[in-house]
Amino acid sequence: MKKTILLFFIFSTSLAFAQNSDCNTAISVCSGVYTESNSPAGTGNVFEVAPGSCQTSGEFNSAWYVFTAQEDGSFGFILEPNNLNDDYDWSVYNITDNGCAGIGTGASPEVSCNSYGLNSGVQGATGISTAMGGAGNSNGPGNLNGPIFNQDLQVVQGQVFALVIMNYSSTLNGYDLDFTNSQVSIFDVVPPAVSSYALGCDQTSIIFELTESVFSAGLVPANITFSIGGNDLTVTDVSPSSTLYSNTFEVTVENLSAQQGTGTFTFSGDITDICGNPIEFSYNVDLAGSVVPVVTTSPSCVGENGGVSVVIPAGNPCYSFELNGAVVAGAACDGFSDNTLSDGNYTLTLINQVSGCEQDFDVVIADIPLELEAGPDQVLCDMNTQLEATFAGGSLQWQNQADLTFLSPTSGNSVVQATNPGTYDLVATVSQNGCSISDVVSVTFNFPPNLEIFVTDQNCAGICDGEVVLQSLVGDITATMNGETLSGTELVFSGVCAGSYAPFVQFSADCAADYDVDVVLLSSLDVDFQANPWVTDIQNTEIMLNSIVTGADSIQWVIEPIGMTSNEPMWQAILPEVAGLYYVTLFGYDQFGCIRFADAYVDVRDAFFVYVPNAITPDGDGLNEFFKPVFSYTPLEYEIKIYDRWGQLVFASTNPDEAWIANMIGGDYFVGTDVYVWQMKARGLGPDIQSFSGSVQVIR
Repeated sequence: MKKTILLFFIFSTSLAFAQNSDCNTAISVCSGVYTESNSPAGTGNVFEVAPGSCQTSGEFNSAWYVFTAQEDGSFGFILEPNNLNDDYDWSVYNITDNGCAGIGTGASPEVSCNSYGLNSGVQGATGISTAMGGAGNSNGPGNLNGPIFNQDLQVVQGQVFALVIMNYSSTLNGYDLDFTNSQVSIFDVVPPAVSSYALGCDQTSIIFELTESVFSAGLVPANITFSIGGNDLTVTDVSPSSTLYSNTFEVTVENLSAQQGTGTFTFSGDITDICGNPIEFSYNVDLAGSVVPVVTTSPSCVGENGGVSVVIPAGNPCYSFELNGAVVAGAACDGFSDNTLSDGNYTLTLINQVSGCEQDFDVVIADIPLELEAGPDQVLCDMNTQLEATFAGGSLQWQNQADLTFLSPTSGNSVVQATNPGTYDLVATVSQNGCSISDVVSVTFNFPPNLEIFVTDQNCAGICDGEVVLQSLVGDITATMNGETLSGTELVFSGVCAGSYAPFVQFSADCAADYDVDVVLLSSLDVDFQANPWVTDIQNTEIMLNSIVTGADSIQWVIEPIGMTSNEPMWQAILPEVAGLYYVTLFGYDQFGCIRFADAYVDVRDAFFVYVPNAITPDGDGLNEFFKPVFSYTPLEYEIKIYDRWGQLVFASTNPDEAWIANMIGGDYFVGTDVYVWQMKARGLGPDIQSFSGSVQVIR
């Protein structure tokens, strides 16, 4: 069968294009390659593709194809012109939800399009193929936004697509349309079925609508039989809606108007869709000649509009509707709802859109007067109250909702209880004969104050480890203390310092209170000390440290950087004979685990100093015979040089015990009476070398 179909399109392309220039007469794809010897001309009866997207010129010279994705995956095709100079444009639409009619409105979206092409010369193949260099989903127009192929289209099983091929070159050379590069199967394997039927108004014929088109050549009396009550009636005529293939046809049956009950049409397997799938074998029809709609009315309540709902049972054709001769705007094929009707009598007219037959029904919108006042709004500091609703003309019902319990839900004076505080809109409804009115009363429930407070005092000064716990016995509360706001049934304010506080507690919308809370400092620990002396020198490094501590269970001294420690209240510490600052810390500990400390520096200074004479009399009388610096203690490093007034070195030594007896360096003779300059460097126990300079007078 597929071979026959393929040959049909090969040798009958002019007729095929005449029939498939509109989306609703599109060719169902059932073969991998379509060879079209002639290109399409014209746009059919419907101009579906408006200018826009990459198709800036809209629809022209169009041929339509329709297919359904049989699985999830990538779809593609290649269109190869018979004349490579011909320029073909194309678009793919997703018509799954809104069909061909949705293309013009955008409800059936364009998912891929290409109108790329050069002004002249070789155009070549086009289509959807990532493997052929395809990119993007909207390429063109002209030589803008290429390339000539689009990227593979991702489809989902069950989605229905329409492909329109448009010959921009307006030639008749034809093309090959190849679907074999598609990774998913798109061939139609679903047989056509009857979607609805309608009797002619005189009941001499029946009009069928199919789920898809079939070849019109198979719609002949020889391929259709009809039987009712065990009798076969003669099918005298079959009229398809189009000459090539059709999804609507009318069957005329001899003596049909005299029949009542259910009859059966049997269709021959020679009636097939374009892919060779035969129509379902048989189909039953009801010859009552009319449809009984489901009509539901709502009354006009207290002067407000009533309404009517009309539903046409499934399996019937499309209907339009009138009320008192006026068309019901916005109605669907299978019914409508209108809630704008005043009370009164109406005539409902059903119009069969397939056969044109009309049916009338009477509709009555009743008027029911009702009265209801739900009562005054209430703000409570309680969790229950009695309501004060008044009503007339029907029965009352309070609407249940979470956290509320009505003790008498059908009484206007019902008692209502709440499990959680808050403002509730309580809805009362009075109903009668399908008519109802509602009113609302606002009630604010509040827990009455019921609170326990627990305080954990602060242990240590400087460490805010106190805690205040507010325990609600009536549900969630909100409290603010010390700049912090918490909500819940157990509120824990931690990190609280010693002091007096006044937490503000909101139990509910209109119930709040202040509370006085004291957090006590438990520890009395205080630490200080004295050192005697604070400043000393390396020749007397004995320091007396005296603690001044209250509230301590134990203490500890630490001297850094030497790591000396002691636990004595008075500590006679002997520091190293090294100048510097010694960091003394006294730690105090108490029963609450608190620690406080005091710290200070003890300064040990270097007592290194020198006395230098300014004159000597080396005359042998035993007085002031030599020049020698006198140190507070022997330096660890020492150097001295003495120069005459001309800068000549006359003496040098690195021995602090060596004296200058006014002799010349390197000889046994002596200098004369004059003033001599000396320069000296010396280091005591400290780390730094000190420099000294001055003059000495030699008198002979």
